[in-house]
Amino acid sequence: MEYTVRVSDRARRVRLSISPTRGLVVVVPRTLADGGLRRDDIDRLVAAHRDWIERTLQKVRRVQEDLRAAAQAPPAVLELRAVGERWEVRYRAAGGSGVRLREEPRARRLWLEGAAGDDAACRVLLKHWLRRKARMHLVPWLERVAAETGLRYQRVRVGFQHSLWGSCSSRGTISLNAKALFLPPPLVRHLMIHELCHTVHMNHSPAFWALVRRHDPDADILRRHLRSAGHLVPPWLHAGL
Repeated sequence: MEYTVRVSDRARRVRLSISPTRGLVVVVPRTLADGGLRRDDIDRLVAAHRDWIERTLQKVRRVQEDLRAAAQAPPAVLELRAVGERWEVRYRAAGGSGVRLREEPRARRLWLEGAAGDDAACRVLLKHWLRRKARMHLVPWLERVAAETGLRYQRVRVGFQHSLWGSCSSRGTISLNAKALFLPPPLVRHLMIHELCHTVHMNHSPAFWALVRRHDPDADILRRHLRSAGHLVPPWLHAGL
């Protein structure tokens, strides 16, 4: 049975620990490790507790599978911080094949009707809706920021990039990630200024950062926040991307 050994200054006896990320860990007090505890001794300890280890590992795997399934399940709420909107998502099973998305704008409610138990189909429809919503809000927003800063771009695209919040091509095409809808407005504006500045400097040179800071005095702080903002994007959006 595979395991790793961790030497601990605080442990008083050898103990077994099962971690969701590291699996079986044998914690050994430093006094025993320095005193010549042999690998054979650890192997015998692990073998003596094999039944408990296997039962616990199975429980951990089931919990991990449940967490993965829950993370990929379609949402009950869409918190679009960028535009200050909170949309409730409801699911209604109905006859026929396929899933249909119906929007109630005044109530800020989305209905997924039909084969509502088809999680993959529901995710696809919600992603299409989010992309349309992003085009509706992010494209005019970028136009306003460009007008404020005097920075020009040629085209704008909105999609679902896997890891980038945005990018700018050498031809002046700015690509924005629809997942930016889940960011607070200051981070979205910082993202747009960052990409607009790339229309002048296609690099991250000192001149580029000076231009960013000229148009965004809080750029250094916002940049750090943007780097760690991935947790604001709901996990289900990563499924299939």
